[in-house]
Amino acid sequence: MTRHFLSTTDLSSDEQAQVLDRARASIASLGEPLAGKGVALIFEKPSNRTRHSMEMAVVQLGGHPVYTKGEEIGFDVREPIEDIGAVMSGYHAVLGARVFSHSTVERLAKASSVPVVNMLSDTQHPLQALADVLTMVEEFGSLEGKTVSYVGDYNNVARSLAEASAMCGAHVRIGCPTGYHPVSGELDHLRSLGAASVVYTSRWTRQSREPTRCTPTRGPRWARKANQ
Repeated sequence: MTRHFLSTTDLSSDEQAQVLDRARASIASLGEPLAGKGVALIFEKPSNRTRHSMEMAVVQLGGHPVYTKGEEIGFDVREPIEDIGAVMSGYHAVLGARVFSHSTVERLAKASSVPVVNMLSDTQHPLQALADVLTMVEEFGSLEGKTVSYVGDYNNVARSLAEASAMCGAHVRIGCPTGYHPVSGELDHLRSLGAASVVYTSRWTRQSREPTRCTPTRGPRWARKANQ
């Protein structure tokens, strides 16, 4: 059965720990598991850092990255997403996709015969979460029993980081402006992943700048007002 990495929780806690251990190892010790293989990197939503980090990661593992712009594919415009997944998985060993809608990577995965890796969607950012947790582990050691706090809109980045931290057994603290908080059931979900505890607070004082609606999947990364 082909496994995909679309959400942080596609890995178990033990598997996440194994991935973090491998990430701390030297490049030379990893060998070249992608030698002679292609990796498609599909960027419906462009990113300078993600493109360069992913391309060099593929090269370091012996593979050949193929960068493809979203307009070159045209999801559901030039071709159905399912056709793209089926065709590209015939050429490549892995498909990476940075997209607007999470349903896009889900549909790619259903049609693909090779692993699909989510490089970003509107609900998940699992690779960044792993990188953030790796940085904390390298700095502080095990996160079990330690507190990981996130202050800001509860968006794709916050969700994936909270999940990855919970899977490390950390205390998860979330502070969001009113109206930009976790949806119903998300805190219980984090507790079920093994978090030592989960606390959410929403506070916005009169002296604070008015919050703006976060739009992590379109336009500038930071925010736009709801009426723009």
